[in-house]
Amino acid sequence: WQGRCSAVIDKENEVFTRVKRAVMAKYSGLTDKNFASAYTNSTTIFPFISIIQQDSSDDLGMADNTNIERGVNISFDVNVYSNKANTKKSECKKIISIVDDTMRSMNFMRETLRPTPNMVDSSIYRITGRYSAKADANNFYRR
Repeated sequence: WQGRCSAVIDKENEVFTRVKRAVMAKYSGLTDKNFASAYTNSTTIFPFISIIQQDSSDDLGMADNTNIERGVNISFDVNVYSNKANTKKSECKKIISIVDDTMRSMNFMRETLRPTPNMVDSSIYRITGRYSAKADANNFYRR
């Protein structure tokens, strides 16, 4: 070891920003308040989209014998919430399709896409997508 520290590959802000911009560009009326990058217990703003990094681990296939992180496996959960009386499900599906296209354009693979029941308030519909990829300091790669 020669006094070098491992630089952590952190793609969280880049993914959040790219997805948020894509959704805002294609779905009118949204502001920064419609998005979160951390878990939120409740919201009064709908539709609401959370884009949360769930995991970041070293990619052993990209490792070498230095103390520098070369690649990571990352995953994100995206939750879309709507409370529209008659169109909450279709609103969530419309927004998650924009998210899905954006994540795929960054080489993420969708692991799952499912409705998530809201036991506390059934008037709110929620759909959850999980996406994963490999990344280095500059690029995303399909896993």
